[in-house]
Amino acid sequence: MAVFSNNAVTDKGRILLAESQVGALFVPTKIVMGSGTMPSGSTPRSMAAVATPVVQLSINKKRASDDGKVIIGGLYSNASITEAFYFRELGLYAQLQLADGSFSEEVLYAYANAGSSADLMAAASSAVIEKQIDLVTWIGSDTQIDLTIESGAYIPFTDKGAPGGVAALGDDGKVPADQLPEMNYEPLLKDNAAKDTPVDGDSLPLVDSADGSKTKRVLWSRVKAVLKVYFDPIYAAATHSHAWSAITGKPSSFTPALHASTHGSNGTDPVTPAAIGAAAATHQHAAGDINSGTFASDRLPTVPLTKGGTGQTTAAKALYALINGSSALAYSGAAAGDFLALLDASAATGKKISLENLINYMQLLGGVPKIATGSYTGTGTYGADNPCSLTFPFSPKLWGIVSIGSAGSSQYCAQGSNVVVGKPTGTVYFNPGGISSNLEQAMSWSGNTVRWYNTSREWYQLNALGATYYYFAFS
Repeated sequence: MAVFSNNAVTDKGRILLAESQVGALFVPTKIVMGSGTMPSGSTPRSMAAVATPVVQLSINKKRASDDGKVIIGGLYSNASITEAFYFRELGLYAQLQLADGSFSEEVLYAYANAGSSADLMAAASSAVIEKQIDLVTWIGSDTQIDLTIESGAYIPFTDKGAPGGVAALGDDGKVPADQLPEMNYEPLLKDNAAKDTPVDGDSLPLVDSADGSKTKRVLWSRVKAVLKVYFDPIYAAATHSHAWSAITGKPSSFTPALHASTHGSNGTDPVTPAAIGAAAATHQHAAGDINSGTFASDRLPTVPLTKGGTGQTTAAKALYALINGSSALAYSGAAAGDFLALLDASAATGKKISLENLINYMQLLGGVPKIATGSYTGTGTYGADNPCSLTFPFSPKLWGIVSIGSAGSSQYCAQGSNVVVGKPTGTVYFNPGGISSNLEQAMSWSGNTVRWYNTSREWYQLNALGATYYYFAFS
């Protein structure tokens, strides 16, 4: 709870109080709640206004005591507060009503600041809160104070629970039953809307003869359950059946009606298939009408190549026709995404294999080597902070770099070649061309990426500015 022990009548309040001693009326005007702190070097006495005002309270309480003190209060509500704030400041504003009826300037009469003990006041979004805020200040025993309260700012005690007044609240915070109006209103059933098909959750009115004829309600689901218990022993279910032997009073024999001989196949009035919804013995169906069953193999058509078939009746002939027929599929440029038919001997089934996977498999067997080529242009840098690098699409067994010609004014970009076996690391010797000796390179590998550098010159590192270097690699 906030403690407003740091409080005082302000300097302007003291001047106002002194002026009230010459016959003016002391009029408290408003209470202001704030969240600010006093400026550095300030005291409650030197404050001229609430530092950070948040809400202004209308005064609903003015009570003077014999010891020169007065209690001023107002009702706080957070209904208009959108953000929580710390209730740190409390100020009372006042003015004087002079003898001629005019009013003096409104000033901050008394000020208090709770400092670090301030209360956090919740916003209305959390819950609407109302509380009475009272403050006690000193005005002196000789000061005339206006103790009237604006009409509507409070409810007179005599109006509570009185006719024409307002309802009082009991100890439980609710309106007592004796102050509530009669609540036995029941609209007539004839005035209610009708419902043709009740459902289990619907209710019917019921007069309970066992409970003083009180009006109650019963669920439609309970009505059905009670009626079922009542009617089941009396009537049979609509779906009931009887064995032939259980039926009594039936005749011992039944004479069938005579059948007209004229309706026979050779009669004068034969029954036709159409008359009884049957199909003629010679009827046929289109292929589109058949939606079930399985055709015999000898009834299946042979689809030609031009219609997406094979034109043959056996698998071997179909394969031959696809490969050698006049309308056979033609090779038009193989690509890595193309597929070839494959007999999977281990799975005893047909599959497909991409050209890319086939080549990879042949390389695995050692039949097809991989070759990579490319070039790069020198940047003119060298050393450990500026290494050169190449990334190959496979792990090279033999690779090299060739420089041809010169770049700019560099005299060390003449023709030269360097061939490396495998992936050596550490010190490797290159001949950049145009010099008589091989030069040391610091080389390292990461996967299929090689890096190297020379600490002396950019052309020693094969990185002369503007020079073109060509590289190759074999798997």
